[in-house]
Amino acid sequence: MPIGPAGKERAMGRIDFGGRESRFRRQAADAGKSRFGRRAADGLMAIDVLLLPDERALERARALNATLRASFAPGFAFDDTHEPHVTALQRYVGAADLGGVLGAIEGVVPDADLGELRLRATGLDGLEFGTPPGSLLAGIAIEPAATLRVLQGLLVEALARHSEAGGTPEAFYASGSEPQANAATVAYVEGYVPARTGERYRPHMTVGVATTEALEHLTAAFVPFELSVRAVAAYQLGDLGTARRALRVWPLRAQGPASR
Repeated sequence: MPIGPAGKERAMGRIDFGGRESRFRRQAADAGKSRFGRRAADGLMAIDVLLLPDERALERARALNATLRASFAPGFAFDDTHEPHVTALQRYVGAADLGGVLGAIEGVVPDADLGELRLRATGLDGLEFGTPPGSLLAGIAIEPAATLRVLQGLLVEALARHSEAGGTPEAFYASGSEPQANAATVAYVEGYVPARTGERYRPHMTVGVATTEALEHLTAAFVPFELSVRAVAAYQLGDLGTARRALRVWPLRAQGPASR
């Protein structure tokens, strides 16, 4: 579906988040508070401009995550600070410039006619990403719809003057005794543009850390499905490309459910 002009009233609206909207709003309101993780207050922040999928897709992602956790405990679990998502763009930005960054993203969202977009999840992929030996970062592969590539291009352009180089582990969310972001995560964000943009863009929904054997079994049993998008959001990234802290959420107008 092409992206074309659309007013805010047409592209954005109120939808039911099933109780999650209040959590998103609390996280965004407290974005600068240290209790939400180590701050990048005087330096860079690693952000993810992402798509929040519909409830059926969330169910699939959570089920896969639970299965992976049962076979490989060191992986992360989806919870209040690990949100299933589809990345559109990752960048380092100045923490002091966060207001300008969010404003630039907000300028793109109304023109991105995503409310009727249907994506197709086609299978599972694995990526060596600084995970323990014999394990991979697992994700649901999604067909790279032309609409997503256009949206990504608009975001790259909008954030060009806000993007910075030289990110470190301190740019990522980590709470309490959690380890800092690993070297693979830091480098991934640094090189996201141009390495993972345009024709190189491979949308996916990360679902956890898997042993090679477990991922092979799950891949063989995977049933493709369709998903829709309920919101665009900006998050502070955590280790392994996880969406950890909501900075701002832009709900899309309501849409019908995608088929399984």
